[in-house]
Amino acid sequence: MKTLAQLQRDVKVGTKMTLLERFGTKMNDPKEVCHVQGNAIAFAKGDKKSWLSWPQASLIEYTGSEIKIYSAGLRDLSAEEQRIIDTRPVDAKQSMIDIMSDGSTMFWKCKRHFKDHDAMWYYNWHKGLKYDSRTGRMYDKSIKGQLELHYRIEEL
Repeated sequence: MKTLAQLQRDVKVGTKMTLLERFGTKMNDPKEVCHVQGNAIAFAKGDKKSWLSWPQASLIEYTGSEIKIYSAGLRDLSAEEQRIIDTRPVDAKQSMIDIMSDGSTMFWKCKRHFKDHDAMWYYNWHKGLKYDSRTGRMYDKSIKGQLELHYRIEEL
């Protein structure tokens, strides 16, 4: 397995690749790199460019002939993360007042709670983490999730 840094060194303008899989759908889509920069590459698409941004290195597998890019994995909350969520401010009366008056007192109290605990992952990506309120689990960029993109490098 090679590193993201090696991948960035290997891919140059003119590199030919074939997109084999995209979000579970098998494909056979040839592409040619037309632009390279530190955080992304671009493929020529007519007179426009189609960009591929590199994710965190932990979400990429590079063998020299293939590139696989994964989504962030979903895991259970740690005890500390669960404690932070369980201790967030709850005030049913104030919440009802907020609903009736289009106020936001409870939102800001909760936001302050998560900020004070360096847990802004509750609202958005923060330090490679993001809370999924639908499942009660945590997206973690240090864990590979589902395969999103799979490329075969035809010629470097």
